[in-house]
Amino acid sequence: MSQNKPILITGASSGIGKMVTECLAQNGYLVYACARKQEDIASLNEVENVISFRLDVTNPTEVKQVVDRVQTEGRGLYALINNAGVSESWPILATEEEMLHRVLDVNVYGPFRVTNALIPFLIESKGRIVNISSVSGLLTPIYMAAYSMSKYAIEAWSNALLQELEVYNVKVSIIEPGNYSTNIASAAAPILLERYQHAAESMFQKDIEAMMGRLSERVETWTRVPTPGEVVEAIMDALYSEKPKPRYLVISQEETELFQYVIRSQIIKLGQLFKQNTHGFTKQDLRSMFEEIIN
Repeated sequence: MSQNKPILITGASSGIGKMVTECLAQNGYLVYACARKQEDIASLNEVENVISFRLDVTNPTEVKQVVDRVQTEGRGLYALINNAGVSESWPILATEEEMLHRVLDVNVYGPFRVTNALIPFLIESKGRIVNISSVSGLLTPIYMAAYSMSKYAIEAWSNALLQELEVYNVKVSIIEPGNYSTNIASAAAPILLERYQHAAESMFQKDIEAMMGRLSERVETWTRVPTPGEVVEAIMDALYSEKPKPRYLVISQEETELFQYVIRSQIIKLGQLFKQNTHGFTKQDLRSMFEEIIN
């Protein structure tokens, strides 16, 4: 049975990736947990039902080595969870190409490389792909353009996978978490501070200063957000529900304003498109379509 086959997850050393790995392992599922640092690989290998692989998703050679490991293990593969990612904050007007490339290489090309390399196993098992996106793939917070660009790309790519893999009976789900306590943002903070300290004076210095002011507020906020248990629950549903959702918007109950903001941003976008209507489409038509979708 395909559900007895392993699940491979990238970025398994901390945060959402580690929690999902532990949850799956505790429930008796075999997990191929991928990480970059040797100490993380050793730690993961100590967990029952976990086999840890070294994987930097930006390294095609290491991606090929993971494929070889899966082949050598001989168990096939039930699911792939594309979780590895990096965060980035910087005014887009002051963003250099190298900085943007780093974010896209990890957050976009990385899951693309891994998925294309492992897709034969997933087609064989009629398995699952779970892509970790973000609410930043639905809207663009100020000074988070590079990160949002990468997550918008994940949304588009996942939509393509949904369509193209349907004929192979491989189900694809997109997870869109709000603010949860993970290491992705906190890990980015010291890198950002060092960049700020060594950055040359820019004509967009006011934007950089404003961004750094917002950073201190966000660091304080990270201490109050919940752990990503709800995100783990969504991932488990995407993996094992008979009819997984194509997308899971996961925002904690404490963040009603964020939920409203996300929904309103989508309505604003729809309204902007509707105002350009030259096809006789009425507001009642719009209401009817909306009610049909949500019912």
